[in-house]
Amino acid sequence: MKSVGLIRRCLFGWLTLLFAVSLIPAARAAGDDELKSRVDALVQPLIDDGKVVGLAIGVIRGAETHVFSYGRLVQGGQNKPTGDTIFEIGAIGQAFTGLLLADMAERGLVRLDQRVEDLLPAAVSVPKFGDRAITLLDLVTHTSGLPRMPDNFKPKSKMNPHADYTVEQMYDFLSRHTLTRAPGEKYEYSNLGMGLLGHVLGLRAGLDYEELLKRRISEPLGLKQTTITLSEEQQKRFAQGYNARVKPTSQWDIPTFTGAGGHRSSVNDLLRFLRANIDPAGAPLENALRASHVQRFEKAYMPRLAMAWVFADIDSEDTLWLTGASGGFRSVAAFDPKLKIGVVVLANTASDETDKLGKQILALLSPAISGIGVGLGWRAEDAGYPTVKELFRGGPAAKSGGIAVGDRLVGIEDDKGKLIDFKEKDPRKVIAMIRGARGSSVRIVVEKNGERKVYKLIREIVGQVAQAPSSSKP
Repeated sequence: MKSVGLIRRCLFGWLTLLFAVSLIPAARAAGDDELKSRVDALVQPLIDDGKVVGLAIGVIRGAETHVFSYGRLVQGGQNKPTGDTIFEIGAIGQAFTGLLLADMAERGLVRLDQRVEDLLPAAVSVPKFGDRAITLLDLVTHTSGLPRMPDNFKPKSKMNPHADYTVEQMYDFLSRHTLTRAPGEKYEYSNLGMGLLGHVLGLRAGLDYEELLKRRISEPLGLKQTTITLSEEQQKRFAQGYNARVKPTSQWDIPTFTGAGGHRSSVNDLLRFLRANIDPAGAPLENALRASHVQRFEKAYMPRLAMAWVFADIDSEDTLWLTGASGGFRSVAAFDPKLKIGVVVLANTASDETDKLGKQILALLSPAISGIGVGLGWRAEDAGYPTVKELFRGGPAAKSGGIAVGDRLVGIEDDKGKLIDFKEKDPRKVIAMIRGARGSSVRIVVEKNGERKVYKLIREIVGQVAQAPSSSKP
């Protein structure tokens, strides 16, 4: 059973700034049967090893749409999840909250730079930093300065931690909280902030969040299974959730922070949603959909953010990504409007293997590239250098015998032995420098324990993966 502290850390979504340099063999041109066999090869070991009970996966590749099912709805049962099975989707639901904001801004009901306090009852105070007030844009980009969760979040039940947290408690926290920095300066994931956004949008529309979602998004886009409260019929199609230890859990009810991750949906509904995002032309909410994709925040060592969506920073720089989790579920949704690809992964088990799986499937759909087989991360404490976060089995870096997770990549040496330093360089430029033609060599300068060593690696054809937001968790 999770402690309250762990629940707070794992609520609706975390994001780790990672950039992929390479991954696994790509299958962009693969036929339908080959695509399924490759997805099967990735998923079946998770089922066989008991890491995940059941999965429903949706794939968009150009005009094609595929749904794959694995495992079981219930341990020991016979039925598999399907495209219509309903799951808790956690922070993926924040894409709907971001779209609601874009839609209301498009209709002139709110402004992105509008102060949050303008939309709350007069008796409620919202913290400021000097004269800088928190705006709606700050909330949707997780840059408000508000914490992940309020300090008065003290669940009575670890199995359903949000059920007893009230709007009045949220108001009380806001009225006495002090910001430690100006809003808009730094990314810091906040369930409180996104939940507050959903709440104030509902107040402005004169509707509760669930009804606003239904009227402005679910009904116009034909998302019949995307909701907060399940009908009796939907409850019959709702998957049993299992925690990370693969033990049954209860459903999560999130009455106050609904906009941060109280959503339920199905693979088929989320594929429809991704279709509308990939090609908004002529779709309901076309302008709002496009506005929700526009980059709204970028800063060194932090994710690039749109309206809730996070840019995954693969080759096209246009892949948008979200992940989510609750007590018994884990989910991934990603799409690239230029490549015309999308992925939905819904699991009825709170296993982080689902996040990796989403990256791997996206890699199968993406163009083949040549690289060295590492995932890199940029952090302020690494003095501007990328750090190896993952080594991919069988890749050039893994076969070097010396490069390891945690090493810094200092730069590359040119033909004359001159160092091209990676320090403070734009991550996308660094990735472009490391990638290259298949069979070409690159001399990577690696720093380990303060010592530097040069490795000559031969680039290989590998897939690419959106490894920016490693995950999210309600």
